[in-house]
Amino acid sequence: MAGVTVAYLHRCVMAGSGFVTETLQQPRAGSVAEVLLRDKDLLEPIFMAGMVLAVADDHYLDLRSMFIPVTVPAGAPEPALRNFAPYTVVRAAFEADARACWLLDPEVTPVARLGRAMTLRAQSLRDTLRLGLLKPEDREPADHYAERSGRVAAIAERHSLEVKRNTDQEIVWVGEAPPNLTEIMPVSPSRSAHQFAVRNAPVRIAYLT
Repeated sequence: MAGVTVAYLHRCVMAGSGFVTETLQQPRAGSVAEVLLRDKDLLEPIFMAGMVLAVADDHYLDLRSMFIPVTVPAGAPEPALRNFAPYTVVRAAFEADARACWLLDPEVTPVARLGRAMTLRAQSLRDTLRLGLLKPEDREPADHYAERSGRVAAIAERHSLEVKRNTDQEIVWVGEAPPNLTEIMPVSPSRSAHQFAVRNAPVRIAYLT
């Protein structure tokens, strides 16, 4: 059963990666993707979705490695499949998939999707600054953050999107407040990856046709 589940997850992840590549490189004439390629700003949700799907792919590869026999040095303990860690890894992959679907939701306007992408970009910048990971060589981290977040604000202004800031004037969201992650995951990861594959289909059809 584990092998079947991992194989199914592999197909879902590969389909997601293929979708991003096909959308950017081979859009059909008149498709949503072809229209978006004319506006660099409106491409942001696709680029962000590609990054999020890479997170899903990374967790999938880690999960798959748990089921692949490995050679260990003589006398070393044999690797064992952990009891709880696989569930955490699977959930992380499903969360990333759900976020990508939220980013590319065909039921909302291109500008609304842009707001969602800018919200994730602003969140990433804010978290990177707070964790001390924003370390430019030629300026202070706060100045670098101000410049990068300023780009987000400029995109929002060009498309008349509201920008919500906190008391430190950091961008919290663009366009609308993002939902809690559990709100955009339709089922528990312990039930079935099939539900996610079914939900991804309309996104793919909407962008490529």
